[in-house]
Amino acid sequence: MQTEPISVEMFVKLAFNTARVGAVTNDWSVEAEALQKVAIALFREMGVYQIHPDQHDMMIEALIGQLLSSAEVKTLIRKGEVAEKQRMRTRHADP
Repeated sequence: MQTEPISVEMFVKLAFNTARVGAVTNDWSVEAEALQKVAIALFREMGVYQIHPDQHDMMIEALIGQLLSSAEVKTLIRKGEVAEKQRMRTRHADP
């Protein structure tokens, strides 16, 4: 059992492998690495650099909230959707 705090970078990486975060991000046309970078930056802006194991569940909820409300994430999602539509048009245009 983990008893030591982990870095916010490690926490975000692990959190993206959970079903709770995946349920939010799986349908987005954005690379997980890009979302992770944004999430890490948001945590750092809040002064969060380490996550204690007792805070894990609470911080996953905070992460999900950040992903759903971040203007930067919304921009990444829109860009991803546009790129996905463009790829679909290109595939259908090729004989």
